[in-house]
Amino acid sequence: MFKYDIVENSIIDVLNKSFLMEFESIYKSIRIKGKGCLIEYISAFFRKWYYSALIEDTIITPNCIAEYGAGAEYVYPVIKSKTINRIGSLNISNIKYSLDNHPICFDFRGLVENFKNGIALDADFKMDFCDIKKIDNITNYDSNYITYLFMLGMDLGYIEKMPSVGVSMYCTTGTADELDSISNKDLLIKLTEAAIKISASFLSDDFMGENYIVTESVIREWLKNPEPIDKIFEEAYGEIALEISDSILIEDMDEMERLITAKTYARGIILDKWFLTPFSYYFRFIDTTYMYEFSFYDEMMFLINAVETNKVFKEETIIDSAVYSPCTMYKLSKLGSDYFEIEYEDKIPYIFKNMKAEDILDAAIGNYEDGRFKILNAYEPEFDVYNLRITDAENDLWFNLEVKENMTLDNLHVYITNIFQTPVIICQSYRFYKLPASPFTEYTPRFMEMRGPHTEDNTVKGLLDIGEECYYEVVLLSKSDKLESRTINIKLKDIIRNKSGVPYPRIGEVSPEIKMKFK
Repeated sequence: MFKYDIVENSIIDVLNKSFLMEFESIYKSIRIKGKGCLIEYISAFFRKWYYSALIEDTIITPNCIAEYGAGAEYVYPVIKSKTINRIGSLNISNIKYSLDNHPICFDFRGLVENFKNGIALDADFKMDFCDIKKIDNITNYDSNYITYLFMLGMDLGYIEKMPSVGVSMYCTTGTADELDSISNKDLLIKLTEAAIKISASFLSDDFMGENYIVTESVIREWLKNPEPIDKIFEEAYGEIALEISDSILIEDMDEMERLITAKTYARGIILDKWFLTPFSYYFRFIDTTYMYEFSFYDEMMFLINAVETNKVFKEETIIDSAVYSPCTMYKLSKLGSDYFEIEYEDKIPYIFKNMKAEDILDAAIGNYEDGRFKILNAYEPEFDVYNLRITDAENDLWFNLEVKENMTLDNLHVYITNIFQTPVIICQSYRFYKLPASPFTEYTPRFMEMRGPHTEDNTVKGLLDIGEECYYEVVLLSKSDKLESRTINIKLKDIIRNKSGVPYPRIGEVSPEIKMKFK
């Protein structure tokens, strides 16, 4: 009989204990109605925390510490509670994952077995918590996870709807008998293929819009060759802008940006729910990273408010907005590399070459400034800082920007547009160029399909020497729905040698006319 393995690991156990202590402390301090929902969605809280930076703007997440410091390959912690609405008994197990012994296969077999006598589900395919607890030794009581397994069972033909009056009943089919003879590795393949189809279906319907279909091959490409989340959204931005400009006459550019941002936010939730969460937290094929610190209190209050609001409006997406949010980046995990037969790029973070895992863990969860400073100084090698003067002469705007030598021109483009409040989400094209102009001195993003160097592959260091200057030109959609260009001068003032830590990019002096938005 297939059985998942639970292992002990001192470093992962310390991380788990840290989460439980923080969660329980804040939970007990909250005195408002409805806080019981925090236990029902404990899995979502743990997932976000596990993949979120313990120190802002670093990749030092609990997952990162577990992967590179715990010395336990393919081991992931999973949380569950025996109650649904009170602090009760929270438990975190460190579970061993492998292609031949994958917990999702065990959970799936148990779920299908549980449907033999029929189970009633609500309109959103949610199972009652008392029925979830009957599933033999399941790893995770999270209702969203159970619903996802149910959807896999329906798509694979192992579960079907029963004729019934006044209630939605589902039971296993005759096809489910094959689960007794199928190997765990073969079942994992079937589940993965079904998951890819589900992901493609929901992203095609809700993520990109009716003009863009997310095929199964696109999902496989996203899995095998991970990109920054912004890259995945890049084409979506264009689709959203077209939808709004084609259907609504908007004279106010700020209003158009607000609508685009709202739609983008909604689609980010969809991306997390049907792609990032299933393939990271359920299958463990990818490791996600949120490069911002997880705030227990803020996330708790956000969820309580969403659940209480949903009681009035009866709209499940309200709760989804508190449970799901796209990460900053993701990469193929070791398990995912094994599954897709791709060589794993084991790029050990620089900090693990300079600090012991125990010291990193102590400094990261200790929440004291000396420890954080120690991590920031050991986080990466020393680097040079380039001090840039960026000028929009036509509009009499300028600012100084200090950036790391390895900042890509693609990222520099984003910072310039943010500071000048350029609507980057409807940017049509942009380029950096030096004079005299030639194919070798013009840098364009890959989506423009131009010959010559690309902004994603070239850095500030490779572009400028002290005293040199270049030009940044961006083409965007104007208030009158026409394309207009903007040219900005960039000059390298000086280079600050041998810095460390991660406080860059950093704004220096600015012209008084610039209205910037800083955290």
